[in-house]
This record gives sequence, structure tokens and C-alpha cells, in this order.
Amino acid sequence: MKNPNRRTLTITLAAAALVVSTIAITAPAQASDNTGEVAALVEQVAPAVEGADLTATATAFTATDAAASVSIPKDSDAEVTINPTANSAPDVTVALPVEANVADARTAVDGTVVYPSTDGKTSDAVQATADGVRLQTVSTGAAAGTTFTYNFGSGTSLVANSDGSVDVLSASGNGVSASANVAPAWAYDATGAAVPTHYTVQGATLVQTISPTPSTVYPVVADPTLSFGWNIYWTFSQSDQRILAAGGAGAIAAAACEASVGFGCVAAGAAAAAGVAWINERGGICTGSRPRMQIAIPWGWTGGPGITMKCIA
Repeated sequence: MKNPNRRTLTITLAAAALVVSTIAITAPAQASDNTGEVAALVEQVAPAVEGADLTATATAFTATDAAASVSIPKDSDAEVTINPTANSAPDVTVALPVEANVADARTAVDGTVVYPSTDGKTSDAVQATADGVRLQTVSTGAAAGTTFTYNFGSGTSLVANSDGSVDVLSASGNGVSASANVAPAWAYDATGAAVPTHYTVQGATLVQTISPTPSTVYPVVADPTLSFGWNIYWTFSQSDQRILAAGGAGAIAAAACEASVGFGCVAAGAAAAAGVAWINERGGICTGSRPRMQIAIPWGWTGGPGITMKCIA
């Protein structure tokens, strides 16, 4: 999968350029074993990542590192699962795009798990990486459609950001959530020309829309990538923020500590103190259409930089 160019503390969901000269995906009436061709296309056009070794089980292909494990199902109707192993963050699951009609998984020489197309429109390819899992959808033409819908599992919610990225939040009780991030969408056609694309979200559903132009040349590859970076979030109401602004960091820290589900009271106290400083720096609490304050600390945080704050709806 090329040389590593790792992203940490992120989930990336994007589309990759597909520039191909001698390799082509045919449009069979039924699923054919084009595993090698799909894997070669992904290798040719997708951003560089560091691959992870897979172990085959009866139902899935799995990979594990110190932070989390990923399970790529053999059944195309099952979900890809990320299970954090270094902390108590909830699992995150995501299904292959609902628009794709694909057969069950096959593996390429380089470890790419391929779900061949059954209608000649799209194939899916999934790769375990050193910091996550990458899902690719290879579209052979306009008949494949312009939207790809990714359904995340129960208990997950998605929040769109102004920069085009999307936060993935998994509730773990008492308002504390494990989270990752989906990078802003991008897409390219077979000539390397950019194709307009963006995300929309509703609950636990993320939809990537591409807007081909008359000059767009197929095929196009969509490239969701999930990584193992996790944050814990505390979300404070306006009344909580007023307590912080009045110097009540200790009370808020105690409440955050109780809600942290084993994350650590030291981090909860640091988050509350950071919240006080941030309120003072910005000159007041969160108001308007984004009245709540969200404080995030990466899982495994032991001090130093890494705490972030923002106002949310």
C-alpha cells in the first residue's frame, strides 16, 4: 500500500483519483473475480498508507495494533468494526455503501479485501492500515450513481463541521463520547481531474455526493478511511459554563470525573481548567445557535497539549 503517510487521531472519508491506462474494470452481468484488478487500481491511485497484516477467521479478516482492532467481514452485508483495545471507548461500526451491489469478500495478494460487483457498476475494496481501515468504492460509470451512503452503527451520531469534515461521536453514557473525524471529501476522475464532492449527515448516516461534469471521465474511486484515534468529549450546558466562568472548575471537574467512565479524573480536572481559561479568553460562554461548550482530550492523554474546545449546537 505504498510508503506510510499516516494520519493520527482521525477518521478520514474521501474519494481518490483514478488514473488508469492499461487496467480496466469490466461490467460483468454477475460477480467476477476482478480482485486483482480492483486492488491494483487502489494501489495506483489512493493516498499512501501503511498497511497492516490480516488474519483470517471463519467470518472476517482481522488486524490488531496497540490502539484497536479492526474486523473486515467476509459477508458483504455485515459491518466493518473498529474495537478500541487500549481504552473503554465504544466500538464503531460502518456498513459498505448501500448503493453498491457486491458479492462476498475475496483477498488480493497485497491484503486488500475486495467485494466484487454483481451488476458491473461498483466494486468495494477494504484495507486494514496501521492506524485504521480504508474502504474504497470503485465506480465504473454514471450508472453507478452520484451518492454513496455509509450507515454507522446504533449509538453513533455524526456532526458536520464548517470545513467540510465530520465528527463521529459514540455515546458512552453521561454525555461522554468517544470520537473520530472524517476529513473533508475529495474526488478525482480517471484523468486526474477534480470532481466536486461533499458530505451531508443525518443522525448516524453519512452521504458522500459527487457532482460529475460533462468532462468527467470514469471510473472514479471513493475512499473512506477510518483510523484508531479517539477523543473523550465532555459537553457543558450554558448553566455549566456559567459555573465555570464563576470559578467553579472544581465542581465541574467532579461532575466530569464521575461521567468519565474510567477515563481519569486528572484529565477531567484539566478539561475543566482549560474550559475556564477558554471562556475567559473568548470573553464569555457559548451563545446563539451553538450554545453548548465541548471539551475534548485524546484517549491516553497524559498532560501537555491536546485539549481542544469549541461551541456546538
